[in-house]
Amino acid sequence: MLEITNGLKIQVHTKGDKMSKSIILIGNADFMKPTDGRIKTLGDKIDSFDKVIRINRFRTESYEKYIGSKTDDWILNRKILLDKCNMYFGYYDEYWEKYKKQSPTLNKCTVMTYCHSEDEVNQLRKKDIVKKNNIEIADTFKTTNKFKKHWEKFFKNKNYQNPSTGMSAILYYLTIYDKIYIYNFDCGKTNHYWGVKNIADKPSPHHKWNLEQKIIDDLIKENKIEVLDMSNYKETRPWGTFENLLDTEYCKVKEIVIKKGGRPSYQYHHKRSEAWVVVQGEAVATLDDVETTYKVGEVIIVPVGTKHRVENRQDEDLKFIEVQTGTYFGEDDIVRLEDDYGREGTNE
Repeated sequence: MLEITNGLKIQVHTKGDKMSKSIILIGNADFMKPTDGRIKTLGDKIDSFDKVIRINRFRTESYEKYIGSKTDDWILNRKILLDKCNMYFGYYDEYWEKYKKQSPTLNKCTVMTYCHSEDEVNQLRKKDIVKKNNIEIADTFKTTNKFKKHWEKFFKNKNYQNPSTGMSAILYYLTIYDKIYIYNFDCGKTNHYWGVKNIADKPSPHHKWNLEQKIIDDLIKENKIEVLDMSNYKETRPWGTFENLLDTEYCKVKEIVIKKGGRPSYQYHHKRSEAWVVVQGEAVATLDDVETTYKVGEVIIVPVGTKHRVENRQDEDLKFIEVQTGTYFGEDDIVRLEDDYGREGTNE
C-alpha cells in the first residue's frame, strides 16, 4: 500500500515496470453544481497524486481550491488535434504554454483516437503536428482488445456514437495501470465548470451518456476505478492532524489528533454545530470564553455560532472524534478570532 500526501492510500502497479503510482483522471463536469448539493474543495488532495491527468480544454487557474493545479498528462481528442490544431497551427502551442505555466509537471500530451487497427494509429503518428510536438497517440486498438465487452457497445451498429474523451481515457489508462481514481465525471449531466462560451463548453449530445455511466459503475464494482471523495482524507495542520471518517450530506465525522502543546484557533461556524468525544488524553476546551477540562469518554457540545477552542496540555496526543451536523461542512466555514499560528481571518 502506497501512502501519499494528505493520508490518501492507494496501490497501483504499472504493467511494465511494476512501479507503484497513484493516478487520478479529472473530468470537466460543473463541480459548482454537485448532485448532492455540496461543493467539495479537493484541490490539495488531487495535487497529492503522483500523476494527475486532465482533459481537452480544462482550466485550473482560479479553480485550484476545488480541483488542484497539478497536471502531468494532457488528454486531447482526435477531433481537436486534426481540426483545431491543423487549422490554426498555434492553437496547440498556445494551450501547451498556458498549461505548462500553470503546472510545471506537465510533460505529455496524449491524443485519444477511435481507431480499429494498428494502421490507423500509425497514420495518425505520421502527422506533422504529432511529430513536431512529440504528441503520443493512444493505442485505442489495444483498449478495444482489453475492454472488448465495453468498447463494442459504442460501435455495434451503423449509427454508432464515439465514446467521450473521458470515457476513452479511463479505458485507455486501465490498459496501463491496474486501478485509477477519477473525479468530476457526471456523464453529461452538467456543462463544463468554467461556463458556457460556445458549443464546445457543453457536453456533446452525440455521446451515449447512460451507457458510459453504466460502464463506470461496472468498473467501480470490478475495483478498476474509484471515485475520489472527501472520505478518508487526512490533513496536517500546525497543531496536529484531522482525518475524515465519514462525509455525507447530513453529517461529517472526523478523527482529530492534537499534539502536545497544540491548540487550534479560537473560532466559530455559521452553518454547523459539533460534538466532540474524547478518546485519548485530556482536552481543555474553551466555549464562549469558559474553560473546562474533559477526560476520555466525556462529550463536548459546540452549538452553531459558539466560539470554541480545544487545547492539549498533556505529554501524550489528545485524540477525539468530532461529529458535525448542519447545512454545510466545508473547511471555509471557519471564522478565526485568535490563532497561535498567524492564521486569523483564514480557513487554512
